[in-house]
Amino acid sequence: MFQSIRRMHREGRIRGWTNGRGVAMGKPVVLRRERRPELERLEPRQLLATVQDFDTPGTAFTLQQVGLPPRPAIVPGGPFGSFLRLTSASASLPNQLNSISFVRSDPGSYNRVVAEFDFRITPGFDGGRGDGLGFALLNTANFGTSGPQTSVLPERALFDGSLGIGFDTNQGAGDTSDNAVIVSFNSAPVEIVDIPKATLDLASGVFIRARVEVDFSPASSVSVVLTPAGGAPLSVVRGLPVPGLNPYEARVNHSARAVSSLANIDIDNVNVVFSGLRLPGTVSFAEVNYVAAENQGVALIDVIRTGGASGSVTVSFAAVDGTARHGVNYLAVAGTLQFAEGQTIQTVVVPIFDDGVRTANKTVRLFLGNPDFSAPLVPPIQATLTIVDTDPGRVAPTVNRRVQPLFAAGRRLVGLRLRFSQPMDPATVSDLANYQVASQPFRNRGPLRSLALAQAIPEAGGLGVRLLLAPGGPRTIRFLRIEVRGRPPGGLTNTLGALLDGAGSGEPGSDAVLTLAI
Repeated sequence: MFQSIRRMHREGRIRGWTNGRGVAMGKPVVLRRERRPELERLEPRQLLATVQDFDTPGTAFTLQQVGLPPRPAIVPGGPFGSFLRLTSASASLPNQLNSISFVRSDPGSYNRVVAEFDFRITPGFDGGRGDGLGFALLNTANFGTSGPQTSVLPERALFDGSLGIGFDTNQGAGDTSDNAVIVSFNSAPVEIVDIPKATLDLASGVFIRARVEVDFSPASSVSVVLTPAGGAPLSVVRGLPVPGLNPYEARVNHSARAVSSLANIDIDNVNVVFSGLRLPGTVSFAEVNYVAAENQGVALIDVIRTGGASGSVTVSFAAVDGTARHGVNYLAVAGTLQFAEGQTIQTVVVPIFDDGVRTANKTVRLFLGNPDFSAPLVPPIQATLTIVDTDPGRVAPTVNRRVQPLFAAGRRLVGLRLRFSQPMDPATVSDLANYQVASQPFRNRGPLRSLALAQAIPEAGGLGVRLLLAPGGPRTIRFLRIEVRGRPPGGLTNTLGALLDGAGSGEPGSDAVLTLAI
């Protein structure tokens, strides 16, 4: 496929860009073969840990109050000093929903995450256990690298595109227990583990040490171990497979809810370490099908990098004819896209044209390639752009097949008259480059001989043109062959800009071949 792209470029049929800098709308751009930078060597590396014990400086965070006050507050007297109280049993009404969201510590995706923190859920004076606490690795692609975020159900830790661990202390509709650990991904539960209170009560009023291990390689899995103060470790899940979970850049969030009843919900000693190989990720089209209206001028094609963003990656891109035609419905483009360190999206601009006539929707074929066999491409690497027709019942202009000869005295041929089905654009009609006339000696035998034209004179109303032959041509002409250009660039157009339908196919942008016997 890319060999045909290179051939089209040599013939001047493709215009494009280099280095992903955009599309050249004017003269063709020469696609240079550039030396590609080496992929960054991915060495084992440990991220700066997200450490928040609320006593010593750590990474930055944002506190958020969603429900009624009080808002989250740092309180003295935790296991090692101060701790963070997310909800408070001293509130007058049980309608609290608060969170803490940490700022991303370091860019990139890693193949292992280990999170440790202490949490404590203490029933309120009304005896209520609250709703629960959630821990989540927020996907920065969805939730940014900083700023507040809160799940509507913290006890389930539901966030789009993100992994969450919920500690549920309220038996809601459909629940079988008010003492459960919930593993969720992409806003949906993956596993719900009900824990007998005799084994471990999540709302016992004592600090519980939580350890969450996430391994992205070789297959994504999650382990959760809970250790109450002075008690033995409890393995809640170990190596739990999570379908659809791939490496992503993340930051930490804790959310707590006390809506059903009052409760103190506290956290302390948060320590999250991202480690292992930084991952380069994989590159693909964001969609299999892209759609653009023909009158919107451009189509935007997103190429994305997922599952990691370390090092630089270069891929090839090409847009070629499907049922759409280069120069008529769109501008063919080809070149390279380079993803820099940390970059996860590139957008290619494909110019599209309004052909001015009513036709069927047209398609452009899109391809990603691997110029040096090192780019981590994954499907979809082929996609389709559909250009939706927006023209009301207009048809392309045609030229009448009957050519009228123009004679001077003595029946000397001095010109030709062509007639069109629609008023034509005078500028394209008067351009001699849009016509080629040749003579043949007799009965279509012998070589064709090109005849020079002196002038193309549009007729009033635009429905005809007179082609005047230059002096000095052959005196005896028996047969003429006339080519009228409808192909871009150039080509005859009507007053609305629609190219000539020379082939009579109902589609604009083709040449007409006419004959005249004298």
